[in-house]
Amino acid sequence: MTSKFFTLAASLIAIHTTTSATAQSQPSDSQGTDAVETIVITGARSPINQQDLAASVSIIDQQLISASQATDMADLLRGVAGLSFSQSGGPGALNELRMRGNESNHVVVMIDGVPVNDAGQADIVDFAHINLSQVQRVEILKGPQSALWGSGAVGGVINIVTQAGLPSEGPSTVRLEAGESNSQRLEGSYQQRFEDSAISLSAFYRQTDGQNIALTGNEKDGYRLFGLSAGGQWLLSPNWTLNSQWHYSTGRNEFDNYVPADADNSNHLEKLTGRLVLRQNHTADWYSQWGVSINDQRNRAYASTAFSNTTDSRATRWFAQTTAQFAEGSRLTGAVEHLAQDFEQQAPASFFGDPNQQQRQHTNSVLIDGLWRFAPQWSTTLSARHDSNSVFDNGNSYRLGVSWQIMPRLRIYVSQSRAIKNPTFTELFGYTPANFIGNPDLQPERADSTEIGLNWDISQHLSAQMSLYDTKLEDEIQTVYSSDYTTSSAINQSDNSRRKGIELALSGEWADVFWSAEFAYTDAEQPLGMDGWQVEPRRAKRTAALSVTVPLWDDKGTWYTRLSYQGPQQDTDFNTFSEVTLGGYGLLNTTLSYDQTAQLQWYVKATNLLDKDYQDVAGYQGQHRNISVGGRYRF
Repeated sequence: MTSKFFTLAASLIAIHTTTSATAQSQPSDSQGTDAVETIVITGARSPINQQDLAASVSIIDQQLISASQATDMADLLRGVAGLSFSQSGGPGALNELRMRGNESNHVVVMIDGVPVNDAGQADIVDFAHINLSQVQRVEILKGPQSALWGSGAVGGVINIVTQAGLPSEGPSTVRLEAGESNSQRLEGSYQQRFEDSAISLSAFYRQTDGQNIALTGNEKDGYRLFGLSAGGQWLLSPNWTLNSQWHYSTGRNEFDNYVPADADNSNHLEKLTGRLVLRQNHTADWYSQWGVSINDQRNRAYASTAFSNTTDSRATRWFAQTTAQFAEGSRLTGAVEHLAQDFEQQAPASFFGDPNQQQRQHTNSVLIDGLWRFAPQWSTTLSARHDSNSVFDNGNSYRLGVSWQIMPRLRIYVSQSRAIKNPTFTELFGYTPANFIGNPDLQPERADSTEIGLNWDISQHLSAQMSLYDTKLEDEIQTVYSSDYTTSSAINQSDNSRRKGIELALSGEWADVFWSAEFAYTDAEQPLGMDGWQVEPRRAKRTAALSVTVPLWDDKGTWYTRLSYQGPQQDTDFNTFSEVTLGGYGLLNTTLSYDQTAQLQWYVKATNLLDKDYQDVAGYQGQHRNISVGGRYRF
């Protein structure tokens, strides 16, 4: 099967009729042989030109974010090739992302370069609580990246760059927005650049009465979120620079039990993430960085007014790295890291046992990341990492890629990589002794992947990309239940799971109208003993999206429309522990913006305009239609 898969890929490339996954940004007249797209951080340990990157990457820029006026990250990313969302209700409800058929904790998500995966919630990232108020750029790097970013980067890496990470002399802003279900959004930002420094400050508040997320009843599940961000850059001397970014948020979301029926439950969250980085430029071709980052998260759950449980997690990461350019377009980075992770769980002891526990583990890592351009049309990237963990055996990961510029407008690449994912604290140590039993003998999951792809700038205003991948996942961790379904635990599968797929993208500009189309087919299966293979749950085989941005009124207005499709997927009905199939669906989001003056902008937007009924997670309604109006003032 694998050989046939890549034979097809080679044939497609040979006839130049395929497409790939590239930036979702407005094309410009500079596109073509001289255009160079720069990855801010995710593609390497130091910035790298996209033409040298042997991987599939999607970039969503500030222009597209502004046109969409999106509030939720899922509204922006739905339909991006290779991504699949699982949202347990409306605004504020748990929203997990899976990339290339991998689990939701197989994606590392960073905000301004700081990993924000929550060890207290099984290493996932809840996209419901990522606010788009000051986001300037989103980079989606697909495929195994553990060699660069450590455990968890099996499906890929998402880096969210905010205004705090890019302080500048841009305008300060105030935004007000109101919509259905008493939805309100208030944001403000201040930026200033001085002679030797720059600062950025911002705050936001969001609330909604929400909707009923259960399939029965009519009780609404509300949501509110408040956040502060700060960032700065300081030139300490001609050769020394200090950078720092910090994000704090606190909020409350209401949710229903998995019955499914109305319940007066709520979750209270608090997050603090940030980093401090010191950089020294030794020479024009050699610099070093030293830094520390913190990811501190707390979740407190209540059943009505009664305390249910709390999870606290903290990840502190220290690093030092040095980068040297030793030839034209070639360089080598060496780095060391120390990661300390703390986990605490609190809940009332009961008949099922005492769930209260405190755990800690640490990892020491050494890595190299190199780029060699040994001919004008050829470049090679190599990343390798060794992890020494206090709980598991030592782990190794790598990524090797080759990029070949066949013609000025056509580039192909191929890569081979290995990534790891360590077991979560809950999988290792359990929740309660008589309910979910931990397995301290678990081993890290390991993925080996091959990818081949191409980028083709067909003309100045039309580009296409394609990528194909085949991944083998060893020691996949899965939950197993007792015969009466009263207890469960986690084990490593003895046989390998597999993920393979194709991702296509096409984007262009016609008569000042920018458009993009994406499609992905993902085949993610796990072994089922003598019965063959079983489709992995909550992974749509087919996803697609079409976006159109139309300028209006002599460029004073913009009409943005995005139609996204997520195909049928399997899930489990936890009332009966039986498999169910969730139907595919399409969602239509649209936004109309108008610049009354250079400072004042008005807009109206609709999410799920056709009010489509759907389920991402069995037992929970999808987000209903919401129409809102807003204004933004720059000064």
